[in-house]
Amino acid sequence: VVDGEDAFFTSMDFADECANIESPNKYYKGVGIKLSGKAVWNLCILFLTNWELATEEKIDYNCYMPKYEPIKSKDYILPFGANPVTIEKVTKNVYLNAINSAKESIIITTPYLILDSEINIIIKLASKKGIDVKIVLPSESTTKWQQHLSRTYYADLIRSGVQICEYLPGYIHCNTLVIDNATAIITTANMDFRKLYKNYDCSVIMYNSNVVNDIKQDLEMAVNNSHVVTLRDLRKRK
Repeated sequence: VVDGEDAFFTSMDFADECANIESPNKYYKGVGIKLSGKAVWNLCILFLTNWELATEEKIDYNCYMPKYEPIKSKDYILPFGANPVTIEKVTKNVYLNAINSAKESIIITTPYLILDSEINIIIKLASKKGIDVKIVLPSESTTKWQQHLSRTYYADLIRSGVQICEYLPGYIHCNTLVIDNATAIITTANMDFRKLYKNYDCSVIMYNSNVVNDIKQDLEMAVNNSHVVTLRDLRKRK
């Protein structure tokens, strides 16, 4: 966050490998966006509340709030956070609502796929309704046990009509969800149980914005550079 007016939001970590410098994988793919204007204030608040929690320092939030100029736009862009302290699991609920709203297509990208029963069921139900559902994961992983665990979900999802796509150029760390051509979510939360229940994470949801189409096109390129896993592939891996 820069001066409370601009923010750079990404699912990538701050590490050389994320910039494809000395990466242990063939290629590291992430995703990020730049926000300007009043939406940045939500990210300021998320940072300041986490700072207070970590340092026990009392902060006057008004000192960090700039005067935002009104912008005429029909875009809806909302950064939000989630934490393990509150009863309501915000990121999970946003996922459930977004997936349930789909009419034509769903594209999910995540480095790890460790689903709870509710998200697992709603993804399969969407596919069974005739919605085109694709999930893109890495073909190579930084941690083999997490990849093995992710792959335990493949067979059940494939039988329900979900396309599982393993990204061939290397490691994909885009935590994104695109619904139809209307809604996009970029988040620091992987599609896994620990992230949705036990971690502090933040996300940005976008609706009715041109950037949704840009993100969808980027994810479609990732799909085109992936291998669609079949049940036959799974039998060979055994």
